[in-house]
Amino acid sequence: MSGSIVIAEKPSQARDYVRAVGSRYGKVLAARGHLFELASPEKVNPEWKEWTASILRPPSGFYPTEIKSDPGVQRLYREIREAAKNASTIYIATDPDREGEGIGGNILAALRRDLKWNGRVLRVLPLGTDDKSLQEAFAQARPADEFRPLFQSYVARSQADQIFNLSLTRSASVTFKPPGWRGPCRSGAF
Repeated sequence: MSGSIVIAEKPSQARDYVRAVGSRYGKVLAARGHLFELASPEKVNPEWKEWTASILRPPSGFYPTEIKSDPGVQRLYREIREAAKNASTIYIATDPDREGEGIGGNILAALRRDLKWNGRVLRVLPLGTDDKSLQEAFAQARPADEFRPLFQSYVARSQADQIFNLSLTRSASVTFKPPGWRGPCRSGAF
């Protein structure tokens, strides 16, 4: 393995990077926001397909992450995965916030799982879109491990949303259902 790749959060960001730094840091690849999502409750436990007033917390405590079913998203991940096979360094250049950290972290976790990829990861913090700001951000890339707490914050928030928000929504729906209600339906009618 030699060389490097850059993972941007979105196509417009990737174009900015190519304009500012070219391929100096490797091929620039764009995700399209989140490529991965938490598994649905019924995938974790088939009994959860039926709405009840129970807490939807998996025995492990965490919902697994899986690639979205969208063919375009799967194509983007395949492209990133193929490029990573020959990369010893990956620059995560997603937005410098919790969501950007989640996007990059989930892609890295999948590469580590799928390819047993174990190279160097650097975090680029793009604070502007002008060439000078982007050039400085790449030149000052930092070890991604420094941002692990931000990724953990992303994981905690997404897991809490999945467990508690879905549990509360379902509990309220079945507890306060109007007469004649037969469950959720796509049209919104009862």
